[in-house]
Amino acid sequence: MAEQINNIEDKLFKETFSRSEYARELLLRCAPPELTTSLQLDTLTLTNSSFVDNELAAHFADLVFDCKTKGDKEAIVSFLMEHKSYLPPYPPLQILNYQINGWRQQIKSKLKPAPILPVLFYHGKANWTELPWKSYLAGMEASFEPYTPEGRYLLIDLSALSDETIRQFRYGFLKTVLLLMKHRYEREYLLKNLRDILIFVEEETDIQNRTEDFHIIIQYITASNSLKWIEVKEKSRTLFKFNKAMTLLEEMNFVLRQEALREGKEEGKREGIKEGIKEGIKEGYELKTRETVLSLVENFPDQPDEKIAKIAKVDIGYVQQIRLEMGKK
Repeated sequence: MAEQINNIEDKLFKETFSRSEYARELLLRCAPPELTTSLQLDTLTLTNSSFVDNELAAHFADLVFDCKTKGDKEAIVSFLMEHKSYLPPYPPLQILNYQINGWRQQIKSKLKPAPILPVLFYHGKANWTELPWKSYLAGMEASFEPYTPEGRYLLIDLSALSDETIRQFRYGFLKTVLLLMKHRYEREYLLKNLRDILIFVEEETDIQNRTEDFHIIIQYITASNSLKWIEVKEKSRTLFKFNKAMTLLEEMNFVLRQEALREGKEEGKREGIKEGIKEGIKEGYELKTRETVLSLVENFPDQPDEKIAKIAKVDIGYVQQIRLEMGKK
């Protein structure tokens, strides 16, 4: 379960902050003015680069942006998320390794190295104080400081942002994501406030064009295991677009399959029928695939085949075959 939650958190982080307008908003709200005024944030552009190596991958996911400075020079802004949601032992050293990886990539590509500004997004429970590398060294003397790199980074600790501050953000989807990530394990809070959290994405998002916004939010809520599916549906019943997205996911049997697998594992341990339950779930899912694609094509005829295939987890050719059968070309 922990691995599943980490995966969905990484996915939500990348789905959210890969959008330059959301990354820009977070910087404007959380970074010191002397940093944001040094950058032309309207030039923030996502790249396909990553400076995370095999060792760092155990701790971080990253998104790398190109950005112009106020002097019209090149800079790099990297968003990193500590995806295990707890404090790593030596953050400055890991940040230094990350920056060195980036500079090595630039040099290898025959580019002049540019500044790399690490923005570390943290949403764990323990208090995290950003400290320079010298604070971790035994026997450190003031005379050593000129020869000791600092390994500094911009820390955005979600727990330090009040709900009221988050609600002042510009974008509805971003507000919903930040509030859910901050309170993901607080069952009573979610039961009381879930509708008020989801209404931001409901008001902003066009379900015809951004169905994945709803799907990733629903997957994240259910993966945290704080609320049951029926509770999420009850709390969001008056949100038309969100409810429609949940209905589609029910037809896909997504969450029901997840819950059956969890229950099946426990029952299998008790009654010795674990493998039979797994096979039953697999067979039921395969039988449901055709109905899933039919429903998606029927409800969203203008969506591209690639998107429907991704949502339903089938080959694009299968979607095209269904369209032909339905006469929806």
